[in-house]
Amino acid sequence: MIMTTTTLRILIADDHDVMREGTRALIERQPGWEVCGVAGTGREAVAQALLLQPNIVIMDMSMPELNGLDVRSRSNDACRAPRFSSSRRIKRMN
Repeated sequence: MIMTTTTLRILIADDHDVMREGTRALIERQPGWEVCGVAGTGREAVAQALLLQPNIVIMDMSMPELNGLDVRSRSNDACRAPRFSSSRRIKRMN
């Protein structure tokens, strides 16, 4: 019996360096997961998604140039069905 392992390829899109690097650090700890690319703007996220064809895109919904919804609609038409997940910032309410 031949077993194949598939690597889950993930694109991270966020306009904050700390969020991108923190998310990358968490993902890279998981066996079988790899960060195939990062983007700091919506336009970069579309370009990276089209070029890299990730399995999953984790992105901030509020980014410069294009918001997360625009990125999703532009990327879904040309990618081979990536899954999108949004990373929302949690605001503390006092």
